[in-house]
Amino acid sequence: MVALIKILAVFALIVVFLRLRAPVTYLIAGGAVLLGLLFGLGPARIGGAALDALLDPRTVELVLVLYLIALLEAFLRHRGWLRSLADAFLLLSRKPVWSATFLPALLGLLPSAGGARFSAPLVASVLEDQPVPARDKVMANYWFRHIWEMVLPLYPGLVVAASVTGIPLGELVRAQWFYPPLLVSSGFLVVWSGRRLRGGDGSRGSAARLLAFVWPVILPVAAVLLLPKVRYILFASIAIDVLVVALVLRLSGRELARLAFESFKPSIILLVAAVMIFKTVLEATGSIVDVNRFLAASGVPLGVIFFFLPFLVGLLTGVTQAYVGITFPLLAPLAAASGGELAHFSLAYMAGFLGVLLSPTHLCLLLTAEYFSVPLGAVYPRLLRASLLPFAAIVAAFLLATM
Repeated sequence: MVALIKILAVFALIVVFLRLRAPVTYLIAGGAVLLGLLFGLGPARIGGAALDALLDPRTVELVLVLYLIALLEAFLRHRGWLRSLADAFLLLSRKPVWSATFLPALLGLLPSAGGARFSAPLVASVLEDQPVPARDKVMANYWFRHIWEMVLPLYPGLVVAASVTGIPLGELVRAQWFYPPLLVSSGFLVVWSGRRLRGGDGSRGSAARLLAFVWPVILPVAAVLLLPKVRYILFASIAIDVLVVALVLRLSGRELARLAFESFKPSIILLVAAVMIFKTVLEATGSIVDVNRFLAASGVPLGVIFFFLPFLVGLLTGVTQAYVGITFPLLAPLAAASGGELAHFSLAYMAGFLGVLLSPTHLCLLLTAEYFSVPLGAVYPRLLRASLLPFAAIVAAFLLATM
């Protein structure tokens, strides 16, 4: 109980200061330090955990991938490529709404942390000169990117969930197939309902013209889809992408140097570091294990436990693998005793996913808000409204499956 109170207190402080528009990077880093001190880690252990997080190959890879994404964007924007891509899709679809929905969803096939930073410039181009507030651009880019995570086996969290629970991956996917269209529907209702956007000029586009500009976006997606088990495939594919685009555009040495310098953004590196430190310190405290044990022994109904634990960890970490890896091994014995493993773990997976979507430490949300220069407080009302329909569906699906 004490561990739960401490965690909720730290999270409440982060939320309060977010509302006061304090810098989110410092809040997350400060929350990690406070969390460690509350659980008696001491400065040395907190520093050690932070160093482990910074030296983790996953952190280094993530920073490099995000830099390459920023560099690729700079190349494409420098010669108007992104604008041409947006125009080509608009000519084909005729509707900015479909473009601003489809492009983030397309890049959502690429299961990379912070990948929303790749689609943000495309959404900005599609919605340029349209009467859409910046907060709704953030919402469109962020929400529609994440519609695949409960059904696409490329997402590590789904694969780990199947492995930990012993439920065949196909069964877990089939139990959750209806959530992607549900998320699209709820996003449409919140972002686009009642909004009139100017369409195309009546000219006709072609798939060939679109392909001529969209291939730099498709290349990393295709590489991950076709070679999912190759280590560092995302980093390698984006690096090749950057090299090929530079050659196609015939960028001079001076242009390359200038764009490489402009693409280096310390604020993004610090943000990634803060998130990874928070996650590592949280794991080092062992607090989530204590919370799990407390709730499991409290006599709380199983459905509540299977919803609340993954939701809480997802909310705190903003990482799917975190709530799956931390809570599912501890929930597995409870599900086996209940005789309803699939229904319970589908509830747990989707509850954790909602927590991740609402997490103020979710990199995709932070990077998208940073790109459009929108405070998180302006986005959360939209996020909460869009989450109501999926929340109701999660509960209804569980009740129907366990009746």
